[in-house]
Amino acid sequence: MNDTFRYFIRPAKSSEIQQITALAIEALDSDDLFNYNLPYRKEFPDHCRLAWYRTFESWLCIPRTQFLVAEVIQESSDENDDDGDGFTYDSSYQGAKLEPSIAAFAKWDFHYAGKVSSPPGTICDSWSNWFWRACY
Repeated sequence: MNDTFRYFIRPAKSSEIQQITALAIEALDSDDLFNYNLPYRKEFPDHCRLAWYRTFESWLCIPRTQFLVAEVIQESSDENDDDGDGFTYDSSYQGAKLEPSIAAFAKWDFHYAGKVSSPPGTICDSWSNWFWRACY
């Protein structure tokens, strides 16, 4: 049996937010910061899932941001490859091809692409910060 895997990176779709949410919760379960930020996630798993779902859903709408997923497809050259196309068939699905699965996700932020940094000593802040600094 000679299995190989092919990976594809592409933009995420809104229909995949559930899969991405499940992947994030499973992957971050042993992370200390995740445990600190969401200490009651074991008692209220639906709240944790909803918070991540809304976060990922918002990532699709942020301008100048790219939300990407990495898909993995298993290719095989064994007896389950009935038609010789290189894809493994699963007998439990009665000959259906295995679907690509999401293995990773990333958010790429392009907000600072092409911006020139300010000279040293320049105060760069918002109007409201300037107002409070100047008037009080």
